[in-house]
Amino acid sequence: MKKALFISIMVLLLCGLTALFAAPALSGKIAEFSVSDLPDDDGSGIILKWKPLSKEHRVIKYNIYRGVSPDSLFLLTYLEVDPKLGVLAPYLYYYDTGDQPLAEFESSPMRIKKEKDQAENSPLYDKFPLDPELLATVIDRYNVLAVTKASRLHKGSRLIRKDDTGFAGLKLTQLDGIYAIPKMGVTYYYSVAAVNERGLVYPGTEVLSIVPEDNPPDAGAIMHASFVQDAGKMNFEWLPPTGAADIAAWQGWLFPRASLMGEKELPENWTSSATQIFEIPNMSASSVYYHSADFDADAYTPERYVSVLSYIDYSGQMAAVTANSYRYLKRENLANLPDFVVMDKANDKGDNMLVSFGKPLAYITLAEFTNKHHDKLKLNYEISANENYTVDKVKFTFKTQDGRSIGSITEKYVDKVLQFRMPKEFKDIKHIHTEIAVLLLKATD
Repeated sequence: MKKALFISIMVLLLCGLTALFAAPALSGKIAEFSVSDLPDDDGSGIILKWKPLSKEHRVIKYNIYRGVSPDSLFLLTYLEVDPKLGVLAPYLYYYDTGDQPLAEFESSPMRIKKEKDQAENSPLYDKFPLDPELLATVIDRYNVLAVTKASRLHKGSRLIRKDDTGFAGLKLTQLDGIYAIPKMGVTYYYSVAAVNERGLVYPGTEVLSIVPEDNPPDAGAIMHASFVQDAGKMNFEWLPPTGAADIAAWQGWLFPRASLMGEKELPENWTSSATQIFEIPNMSASSVYYHSADFDADAYTPERYVSVLSYIDYSGQMAAVTANSYRYLKRENLANLPDFVVMDKANDKGDNMLVSFGKPLAYITLAEFTNKHHDKLKLNYEISANENYTVDKVKFTFKTQDGRSIGSITEKYVDKVLQFRMPKEFKDIKHIHTEIAVLLLKATD
């Protein structure tokens, strides 16, 4: 009996091994890999695109390699994926804008090291080593930034002189990280390799090269303009385009409507026929921009003129868009500004100011029933706070759409979550009207 059982087990093992070795090996070679220049930027961005492997490969991440020569590409970063689900999207993308460190003190090796599981002539290497001589060979191919603590810079550095100029010298081990941002006009080389859940690094893609370019700004800004007649002011408000960090200045214009090519297209030399209203530097990264200029636009009616927003990048390249709307208004048509107070922020170093207007208000972010009977209501809420006021309680009053009272609850401990038990007669209700009152403790002096 034991002998027969032993023979059966051996036969099953042999069959399993035969099936394992007979199964076709998964190549793991990534297909449809491409690199391209990031549009509308200053030449510091590159896009990588590739077709992910099937979930049978059990990939846990995709390693991304970059170099300045085709025979030496170093691990830059990786994208993690779920080995069970795989990647549902048809393509994966990585945007190299220099936000990943070239070398880090904690994770970079001290010597150059080949990537494992690759062919002998593979150009792929592990992370860039903390080797000053090797770093010196590539430092002129990037815009390089180093991160360190202020105490190391002021106390741990030593004076380095070159050509009558003094520098604060630091060792590589005194730096937390070195960031290498791609430069316009320099050739870079990229490859991608998949890594499975056993740590096997599949063969890398073919090495592709790209030369990033400084592109003109994207003509995608959205702008509205108005002339307040009894105030003599031109108001411009706009949403910036993508790549707004590369914009050096904003300009506002009025342009004859009759000179447009079509409904909104500007001719090639449109500035020669336009009247400039303002030019301001791009001093802040904002989601919405606003500028008001003193200008008498009585002769520039919306029937005869369109307002134009132009913007120039740091290389002098320009883009321009016509306004979505240009209106004549009076002061009575403008929204009333709320009363506000500019105050010092408490308990700081004196480098922050607060603009205080309005009182705190609460609003619901999520509402759901927590049981199948639909009689236990859970609400998540947030409070738009104001440091000039202290919130004591929040009262919620629930009503039907026709105004009948369902009940109320007062949150004495404001933890932004509350539970409310629905009365039996309202347990199947689908629409609830909620009134929220924020009760304040006192105003802060």
